[in-house]
Parts: sequence; structure tokens; C-alpha cells
Amino acid sequence: MLRRFELAETPVRFWEIDYRSGRVVFRWGAVGGLVQTHARGFSTQLEATRHAEQQIATQTAKGYIEIGIPISADSSNGPSRDAPPRNPALTVERSQRFERGPQYLELVQEARRVVQLGGGITSTGDVPDKASRVVKVHRTVAEAVAAFDEALLDARHQGWTPLAVRDPATVHSNPELEAQCLESPDSPDAWAVLADWLIARGDPRGEIASLQLAGKLAEANRILSANLGALCGGDRECYALEYRHGFARHATLIQDPDDAFDDPQRTRLDAITREFLAAPMGRFVDSVRFGLAGFSDDNDWAPTLRAVAESPQASRIRELRFDAYTGSDCEISWAPFGDFTGLLAKLPALELLHLKSGAGGTLGDLELPALRTLIRESGGLAANELEAICLARWPNLEHLEIWFGSSNYGAAGSLSAIRSILDARGLPKLGHLGIVNCEFVDDAVDALAHSQLLPQLHSLDLSKGVMAGRGVRAFVANAPAFRHLASIDLSENLLDREEAARIGAVLDNVIIGKQRHRDEDYDDDEDGEEAFRYVAVGE
Repeated sequence: MLRRFELAETPVRFWEIDYRSGRVVFRWGAVGGLVQTHARGFSTQLEATRHAEQQIATQTAKGYIEIGIPISADSSNGPSRDAPPRNPALTVERSQRFERGPQYLELVQEARRVVQLGGGITSTGDVPDKASRVVKVHRTVAEAVAAFDEALLDARHQGWTPLAVRDPATVHSNPELEAQCLESPDSPDAWAVLADWLIARGDPRGEIASLQLAGKLAEANRILSANLGALCGGDRECYALEYRHGFARHATLIQDPDDAFDDPQRTRLDAITREFLAAPMGRFVDSVRFGLAGFSDDNDWAPTLRAVAESPQASRIRELRFDAYTGSDCEISWAPFGDFTGLLAKLPALELLHLKSGAGGTLGDLELPALRTLIRESGGLAANELEAICLARWPNLEHLEIWFGSSNYGAAGSLSAIRSILDARGLPKLGHLGIVNCEFVDDAVDALAHSQLLPQLHSLDLSKGVMAGRGVRAFVANAPAFRHLASIDLSENLLDREEAARIGAVLDNVIIGKQRHRDEDYDDDEDGEEAFRYVAVGE
């Protein structure tokens, strides 16, 4: 990238910088006079870009103003004397127009001058009425730059809406810098360069990133709110964002049930998702959490998942969570999830999938080579889903958490159904297993103790089930098999104090936590006849 700067002296002086392919070349001197050249190499283009930006900042602080490269420039001796004359003092550096109700505000920087225009807007639209004009000339261009930036921030804090960002053409893109950011998502350097580049072009994402990194979250949110439509794809308050190096990397997307009732097509969750992932603020998002797509038994996340699979981010989406709701929104057993067949396969980088719903959906054939975590949260896991999980191909899976639920709500789990998991088939990296909210958890303890999977696990979650009696005896009898685990979560089962003490006496890695109340009619005899035992989550 070749950029040229000039200083209004007699004679006019110029300074050029060319940075590409990891190399930075400087040229400077008087127009028409002797030219000096210096070159420096870097190991990466990112390092070269950062060095170039630092040098540009130094030169602009001295009063140099960026101009276009003359077509007839001589590569050895600055611009040709035949080039049209320039007056850097009159060069318009940048401008920004704002509106607030029937009023407008316009800020203009012309080298050392900062001009503020303002007034009312007539009924014909953009024609100013009773315009005011305030001009301030600063000692240096650097002071003018700082004053203009401060005026921009003040205007946004006062509720003025910048008009430029309403036009999609003003949302800037630098494919080279963006590619560097995506190649090193956890390295702050590339992101800092991108933020600076955006700030220099008046793109609010740069200012939001800068404020986020400075810990000025309220200021960043004000700018986001003022530009929500342009940056997020709509004016709805349905976005909750989390940031990485100042740029949004996680989004929670929800639909308001009242809005959905008023305008169901516009506010559908899949439409919100499609708009957001195509919008500037969604450009670097690789983690998305979703609220309900329907607020009764009509919930269907398949169109939402399809919107993700067809988005520009599909190849690098790392995390998907379908769980952003509570019982006050919808009971888990009331919420099906739809037909996911073939859609998850379009997300090759997917590492985490969390799905919270009752029965009423199809996972399809699961081949997810990058997946590390699956959490299937259910009050009644259907047989077809459990079969899909057991037959899945995910060689990098490390965390598997299955909530089986209650047979009263369609749960069809059994020890025989999960035999392939206990045999560790196709699970070479699995280190955490959750048999959660499970009616057959007592039997699972003995089965785990003699399984091929247990030796490779480092943690076990048997919470929210109906453990008592036989499960306690199985732990006591097989305690040595479980001692290598870092933790065994037994919280929210039906253990009484004596049973908890018996397990604690042989295993020091158990988490007893809070236990649920055991029904007075509960019975547990040696023949396994039991009554009135309910998992923690059913409806």
C-alpha cells in the first residue's frame, strides 16, 4: 500500500510510505529536490503494517497531510513539476453529519481548521434552516485531529445519530487485515491495527473496539445503540454481544414474543439471525446463543440453524447454543427443536453444541470432526436422538453430557441403549461423561465401574437423577475404580445424610451438593423395587 503526505512549507515537502509483502519503504524530501529513501524488512506483513501505522502517526503529528499520489509522479524524484499545484492547507480531511429529531449537526476538519455547522431541517428535507457556523483554527494538524475526534465523541454522547453509517457503503472492509485477524483470533495485534484502520475512516466499529479495549463499556454501548440498524441489521433490541479484542465474537439472539405477535415474519428468529450474521457487527462472530423460535409447542430451530449454515461465517462457527430461555418462557418438555438433518454438517469448525429442548426433533446423521463438547439437555430424550448420539462420528469429542429425563415425558434411555458409549467406541478423547437427570443412574454406577470408558475419564456427572440405595452400594463396592477421577458430581439426587456419608467415606472426589427431598413413600429394597422417584427436570 502506497500512501503520500505533504507539508505546507516553502518549498513543499513530501513523505511517502509503501508497505507490502513484509517490507516498508520510506521516501522523503522537497518537491522537485533531492529525495532520500530507506527500506526495512519484517518477518510478517502484520509487523510491517503496525510499524507503518506508527510512522504515519508520527508524521501527521508534525503537520504532514495525506494526499493522493499524482498520476505523473516520478519514482526517483518525488512528483513531477507538471503535476497540478496543491494547497494542503485547504485539503478536506474528513467530515461527519449528525441528526437528532428536526436538528442537524455537521463537523468538518480542513487541515488545522475544525468547522461546526448546525441548525434546523426544513420540511423539504436536507436544506438547513438558520444554520450556525463555528470555525476554530488550531496550531497544528495533530491538535485539529484530536479536537475533531473529541467533538465526534461528544456528539454521540449527546444523542446525535451519525448519518454516514446508515449508508452501507460507509461500512469499510479491508480483506487483508480481516484475514490476518481471522488467522490469529486470539492475538490482539491484528485486531488493534484493524480498529485503528476503521477509526481513521470514521467507521463506528473502530471506535467501539477502542472503547471496549479501554474498558469504557457504557460509551461503546451508546455508540452501538445509536447505530444499531446499520451495524446489526435491524433496530430491534434483540442482540446481546460479547467481545474479543474490541470486536464482537459472541452473540445471543432472541425474539420478543410481543414483536413476534405483531409482525411474525420480520421478527422470526431465523430472519434476525440471517440479518445479523450478514451485518458488519456480526462479521467476526463465531459463537451464537439462541432464544426460542416459538413460545409454545411450535418452537422450531431448524430454520435458524439453516440461516447459520448459509451465512458467511458458516465455515468458522465454533459454538452454537440453543438454550437461552427459562421455565417462565417455556417449559422444556413443551419445546421441540425441529429437524436438524444435514445442517450441522455444514459447520465444519463446530466445537460446541448445546441443545435444550424436550422430545420433538431429529438430529440426523452426526459427523462432526471438530466437535469437542455436546450438551443435550432434555426432560425426556427420545430413542431416535439417543441412537443418533451413540452412532455419531466425532473423534475429537472431549465432553459428552446427556440429560435423559423422565419416562413420563418420553425418555427412552437405558443401559443397553448407551452400551457403545460405555465401551468407548469412537470416543478416543472423551474425558468427561454426564449421565444427567437419569432414571437408571443407580444401574449406571455399576456398569461404569466395569466399563472400558471409565479409565480414560477425568470427571463424571451423575447429578439430577434418582440415586439412592443401590447406587450408593455400587459406589462403595467399586470405589477403587472411581478414585482416579478429579470429580464425581452427585448433586440434586435423592441421597440422605447417611448415604452421602457412606460414599464420602470411600471417595474423596465426590460432590454431594444439595440433595432433593425424598418422598415419604420412597422404598428401596434389595430386589430393586422402587416407587415415587423422579428426576430433577421433567416438565
